[in-house]
Amino acid sequence: MSQPSWKRPDRLALACAAGAGALAAAVRIPGAVRDALWQDELASAHVLIQATPWGMLHQIARTEATPPLWYAIGWVANRFGLSPQGYRAGSVLAGALLAGGAVLVARRLMPVWASALAGVLVAFGWQFVMHGREIRSYELFALATLVFAWALLRELAVEPRSGLRGYVLALAVACGSLTNYFFLLSVVAALVWLFTDRELRLERRRIARQIAVGLIPLAVWSPILVHQYLGQRFSWIGPFTLRGVINVYWELLVRVVPASVLLPALLLLAIVGGCALLSRASCEGRLVAALCVGPVALAGLAWLAGAHVFDPRNLIATGPFAAIALAAVAARLPRVLAYPAALAAAVAIAVAAVNAEARPPTPYDRISRLLVAEGWKAADPILLFGNFDDFFAYRSPLEWYLPNRPLLTLGEPERTSTCRAIFVVTPSTRIAADLARSGVVAAHSSVDHVFVARLGVRRIPAGSPWSSAHVLAVREQSRACVRLVAEGAIVADLQR
Repeated sequence: MSQPSWKRPDRLALACAAGAGALAAAVRIPGAVRDALWQDELASAHVLIQATPWGMLHQIARTEATPPLWYAIGWVANRFGLSPQGYRAGSVLAGALLAGGAVLVARRLMPVWASALAGVLVAFGWQFVMHGREIRSYELFALATLVFAWALLRELAVEPRSGLRGYVLALAVACGSLTNYFFLLSVVAALVWLFTDRELRLERRRIARQIAVGLIPLAVWSPILVHQYLGQRFSWIGPFTLRGVINVYWELLVRVVPASVLLPALLLLAIVGGCALLSRASCEGRLVAALCVGPVALAGLAWLAGAHVFDPRNLIATGPFAAIALAAVAARLPRVLAYPAALAAAVAIAVAAVNAEARPPTPYDRISRLLVAEGWKAADPILLFGNFDDFFAYRSPLEWYLPNRPLLTLGEPERTSTCRAIFVVTPSTRIAADLARSGVVAAHSSVDHVFVARLGVRRIPAGSPWSSAHVLAVREQSRACVRLVAEGAIVADLQR
């Protein structure tokens, strides 16, 4: 085998990597500081605030669908005083390293300007931006997979070493597999590359041994994995659709999915074409291609077989390699077209990121503060006008941000008795206008697109539109005007 050289990146490549990392951090920091924690983040937050490490592990097994590494780091940071929202800095850092790392991996395969394009695509890609400012593990998962690729390339380019330095790849596998279970798809894709590429015959046993050693910690954790999967935490994904597979790379990069399949299909073809170009060039290129398309193909086949696991965030680790594949296409164009194409792609992805930021998330923290300012107390029900998903979307954040973090549940009105006070929350402008004209609103205000009001009546009204409201009530408070719904019956009650 002709081993690839392992050279230090040139100064220009390092400068481009630093620039991509800085861009990535700049895009992620405002949302990390500004945005309220939302439903899925709050599940992670409750892991981080557990009193003991055993409590932390129990909470992961009970509520999460991922391994423990990300939470363990956050739990330790929380013990040293870092708030759950402050732990978003970990995702920001991972996002910056991911964009910079994409430049350095791409530089081994293409000119520096093309590698810079790969970094820009990662810096501004929608899934990377969104998860790069959350207290969830997806950005670290993508970074761990890129480090895994770097460690594999390093194994091909340096002489075998003894001691701990000889187990860099095993460490990368251990960290990746304990960050997200979908890392295993990348491991399978890499093993296919390892055992099918003729240039790697002499390296197969050594590299496979390191990968096997790296998977030992996950094997120890595997009983919890089985428990989590049996909890059906992926059932919301739904049955297989070909459109979902075609859209996956588009959804990694752009927030808004077009009604027509044409643009996502063209992007898919461009990425597959870039992977073909990389595969012809070298064994390094074939690794990038395998890590780009392999996990998507494996997850798609599993979805087709009935496992509801196919979702863009679960495949975020393919994104950096898809960006490298797109940069490879640009690099192969005639120079008169290559530079304008790269510039157009960079501008387009940046504009898409800016447009995505124009749709602000729900400000649950400010909604809670406004409820308290209007006089909300734990005994007072909150009427939430929205759909089935809105009940769950609002419940956890309001629990987190209202005073003393009350546990909220679904209630039903008791028409024969009165409340101390009744409050209303709705993201619907139509319902907000109807309520404002109804004559029963004593005081109201708006927080961005969300209408918050205190009613001037002490009994929950009957009829339209009141019958469509979901009643949020504090579990521990006794009250006469609301009957609490048992937790196990909430979904059935909401679907009536």
